[in-house]
Amino acid sequence: MPREPDIRTRQALPEDAAAIARIYNEGIADRIATFDTVPGMTEQVAAWFRPGVLIVVGEADGAASTSATASSKARGAIASSSNS
Repeated sequence: MPREPDIRTRQALPEDAAAIARIYNEGIADRIATFDTVPGMTEQVAAWFRPGVLIVVGEADGAASTSATASSKARGAIASSSNS
């Protein structure tokens, strides 16, 4: 039976922005993790670090994952999916 990875989660730091952008862009490229269609750049991800936004990273066996909470964004597919 494969062993379960030990996952460590923590609040993301601004210096994680480049890694978060890379992970986010992988989700856009493979179309399974986000409805967004426009790749993000490190500078755009760095702008997520503001009051009211919780960004969490998970690390296991040298791999990383990320999750963020925020209000809706005016970009890509998200901007065009309004029900107005």
